[in-house]
Amino acid sequence: MVSSSSVLLSLVAFLVVLSAAQAKWEPTNMALSVDQTHRFTVGLKQQNLSMLEKYFWAVADPSSPQFQNYLTADQLTEMVGALPSEITAVSEWFRLKGAQVELVGNDDALSVTMTLAQIEDTFKLQMLHHRHSRTDKEIVRSTTAPVLPQHISDSIDLIVGLNDFPNTNARLPRTLSPKTFPPAPIAAPGEAVAAPVVRIVYASKNALIFDMTFTCPVGEPAPTSLASPCSSPATFHVKTLLKGLGTHMDFDLPYSSTDCQLVSGGQVHCTLVTPDLFPAYQLVSPTIAVSFGNGPTSPFNNFFNVAVVTSDFVTPQLLNELYGIDGDEPSQPKNSQSVAEFIGQYLSSADLTSFLLAMGVPEAEVIIKGPNNQTDPGEESMLDIQWQMAMSPHTPTYFWSVGDNKYLLEWAMEVTSSSNPPLVHSISYSDNESDTEKSFLVRVDSEFQKMGAMGISVMVSSGDAGATNIGHGSTDCTFDPQWPSTSPYITSVGATYLTPAAMGVCGQKMFGSQPIPCETPLLEVAVAADNGMVWTTGGGFSNYYTQAPPYQKDAVNQYLKKNQATLPPANMFNANGRAYPDVAAIGHNLIVKIDGEWGLADGTSASSPIFSAVISRINARLIAANLKPLGFLNNFLYSLPQGFFDVIVGDNSCGDVLHPPHVACCPDGFSCAIGWDPVTGMGTPRYGWLLSGAFNWSQRQ
Repeated sequence: MVSSSSVLLSLVAFLVVLSAAQAKWEPTNMALSVDQTHRFTVGLKQQNLSMLEKYFWAVADPSSPQFQNYLTADQLTEMVGALPSEITAVSEWFRLKGAQVELVGNDDALSVTMTLAQIEDTFKLQMLHHRHSRTDKEIVRSTTAPVLPQHISDSIDLIVGLNDFPNTNARLPRTLSPKTFPPAPIAAPGEAVAAPVVRIVYASKNALIFDMTFTCPVGEPAPTSLASPCSSPATFHVKTLLKGLGTHMDFDLPYSSTDCQLVSGGQVHCTLVTPDLFPAYQLVSPTIAVSFGNGPTSPFNNFFNVAVVTSDFVTPQLLNELYGIDGDEPSQPKNSQSVAEFIGQYLSSADLTSFLLAMGVPEAEVIIKGPNNQTDPGEESMLDIQWQMAMSPHTPTYFWSVGDNKYLLEWAMEVTSSSNPPLVHSISYSDNESDTEKSFLVRVDSEFQKMGAMGISVMVSSGDAGATNIGHGSTDCTFDPQWPSTSPYITSVGATYLTPAAMGVCGQKMFGSQPIPCETPLLEVAVAADNGMVWTTGGGFSNYYTQAPPYQKDAVNQYLKKNQATLPPANMFNANGRAYPDVAAIGHNLIVKIDGEWGLADGTSASSPIFSAVISRINARLIAANLKPLGFLNNFLYSLPQGFFDVIVGDNSCGDVLHPPHVACCPDGFSCAIGWDPVTGMGTPRYGWLLSGAFNWSQRQ
């Protein structure tokens, strides 16, 4: 007989908690049925991982005999699949606990389904219902680690789906969408009416667009009618400062029920559009107040504390011209591309079709892989799919969804075990590297290596809150690199926006006071909250990947050597680490259609699918010429600096001002520079150079 103490000594806890993600999921009091089933993933010990990594680098190296000798899913299974004896032992152990077990991935993982009662008894934990504080998504998880016997744990790398919380740090809403609202205005003591709360201000080429909420004067009942929500008609007072010109423009806007809706808590949510009063490409600092007939006037809103730049909306035709993309994209059935979607971000085919037709882009079929709810389209998912397809409309496109209860690992395993996976993938999700459990990070990296070995290109958004990630899960000015953007095995994509002031001299003071005007063609600068945006493109240096990969060492060393005067203090970042992003693309003022409504969207979540579509177009040309697709990109990209427009204006010391703690900028960050930099990488694509370079690259062996 074995004593209880000796049993405890043979148990091992598995902890895969993404702590920053967990903080956004709040437990509820909802009762759960003990008979409710729950699925989770058990990552088995993989074999030959050093061989896998060597092969990953070899197939992307023109000097290697294995260059572009891509593997199939079956060949990967033969290389890395778990030992049959361990598959059997772990599977049988779970079946004895009453589980349904399926071997998945490249024979290196198990999909396990158990009742909640079985899970709690097997792993000595409690499963609870959680709701996300921002999205209202629901999930069942434990807040303690599962415990396994030693003889089973020795065959397992990690367990996902029990106490890990899917990250939702995709592009936090920066769309003009009714799905999210500003917080309720609260009147200060003694105030007759609260200042309106502004969630976001967008700018078109000549106008401002306010997404804001107001309440009726103190003491009035909650509004019940949009026609006349308060006892007196509302008027909005707008004050603006044109920072570059040093002039003010102030005016009033009348209330219009057609642009507003009632929100719980006695609030009225409105989208206000000013007349076309503003000169284009100017930094405008706005503030707004509300008054009621002859009654009280609120204080001016002081929440929105950054200037916005007036600039044009972006269309596919504009980007094609900017990046030198011709319209002659061959229709190539062997080519393919995909967007990865998580946490219940779904696709509306009607929205997609309407968007493509309105943009003058050929309508194309999208292949839906995984769960989808056409009636609940997501802001993230619709941005991703619309702009990937708009920029490469003749490429067969997959919408790869894993639903609410799965995340990066499960998605990656589905891709690498597919017989004919898409050749190009875009991921718009990230988390603080410091909050990502290392076992999870390492395991997903092995899946990225598999993708490279299969000839798949993976692009990842670099983050939307600068070097610090403040406003996106971080609350102070410590640098917080974003993963998986810091992974050496993917291509990280930063964001830019269009302006005629894309040279460093633009706006500098001449004769002590006169700003130097610029009338250059529209070019690109880095997205930053100190230069016309409400968010900041992400970038920096990894703390986990302590050595820069070979493909970027020279470029990064040149940046560090030539820009010492603008670098942050040395103790704030790991100068030897993997640096990101690798490249950049437009990420501001993109038109989208969501849930039947037209809107605008921002984010590196736009930049990644746009850049991925550029690669899809190049792959189409290569395949048409009987050449192989590019596969892992970074060796190729860093070898061709002439393939990029070098973005030299901007920095990433700021964060995302729209979310707590609502801090626009920090003292330190990285600056754009000539050549590669940790703000926009190598720069934005020059399609012609990249295309000719890709042909040379593929024929170098």
